[in-house]
Amino acid sequence: MAEATGQAAGPRDLLTLQNLIKRDPQGYEEEFKQQFRHFEALFGIFELNPSKDSRPFQDLVTFLSHVSSCYPVLTKDLPEQLMALLERNHAILDGRLRKNLVRALMLMRTKGLIDPVVLLTLCFKLFRVKDKGLRNMLYEHIVADIRNVNKKRRDNRLNSMLQNLLYTMIADRNRTAAKLSLDVMIELYRKSVWTDAKTVNVISNACFVKKHAKMKTAALKFFVSDNDLDVGDASSDDANPMAARQEMMNAYTHASKTRSRKRKLDRALARINKAAAAPPKTSLVEPNFPAIELLYDPQGFAERLFGQLKGSTDRFEVRIMVMDLISRCIAVHELILLNFYPFMQRYMQPHQQHITLILSIVA
Repeated sequence: MAEATGQAAGPRDLLTLQNLIKRDPQGYEEEFKQQFRHFEALFGIFELNPSKDSRPFQDLVTFLSHVSSCYPVLTKDLPEQLMALLERNHAILDGRLRKNLVRALMLMRTKGLIDPVVLLTLCFKLFRVKDKGLRNMLYEHIVADIRNVNKKRRDNRLNSMLQNLLYTMIADRNRTAAKLSLDVMIELYRKSVWTDAKTVNVISNACFVKKHAKMKTAALKFFVSDNDLDVGDASSDDANPMAARQEMMNAYTHASKTRSRKRKLDRALARINKAAAAPPKTSLVEPNFPAIELLYDPQGFAERLFGQLKGSTDRFEVRIMVMDLISRCIAVHELILLNFYPFMQRYMQPHQQHITLILSIVA
């Protein structure tokens, strides 16, 4: 391997060394130290000239992120160094290097080497970067990381810190960062991670954002969506028993015939036949709007929406969503909102666009 004062090892050499270190960390500690010294030398250069494009530096960052868990004492300051470089120079760093640094930090977070709040704070700040690919990668990581943190048990202290951070980002002056932060909250609600009243009411504030049509539309869609909670896919057996039966028979026909497979097929077919023979459910289902039910002040919320609607210059589709949300608030909380239905009469004309939807709103 190359010495720290010479040329950096090539990507293939680093990949080979990476595999060897994972098998025998103690046996290759000296080789790791050589590469780490080379990284520190290049890091010093990048602090002086962060806009410089350097493939060897990217390769070293990737290498260190994969093997850092093998030498936790030697690399204890590595995450802080990379985050500091990103935080100070994210606007001028080369795009490929910036993505490489973010991927390295995500990998070290997966290995448990970085506190989630520390990394997620940086990720939210990087929403301001003019790099759509990077923003999409950050969005997916944030949602997945928060979901994984709460998978086994809910960490209320951690959730509270992250929620406060998100609430601040939603009010950010950078429109892209604010919109993505709102999208994160909506997605976490739909994934049944954050379903508390505080989250819903923060999202409700986005319905009144001025001069940010995309953010306002996203908040309105969140409340008027028919399926605002992801409770899992419905059983395909119940939805279409004939198609499910045919699919199982085809799978069994093209598989090797064993007694175990035959028993599983028989049990599955019996379950499908039972579901198909069951009488259809005829009971009426009451509308279910769990997000609207969590509003702190539904009367005040509906009145603000109606006041905004009367003077609105938004697209007609957006105004229809506002009407729909007001109508749902009235239905769920049994509100009294004067002049709302007289106001709706102006849209109840035979030639009116979307008249069927408007009639369903006032029904």
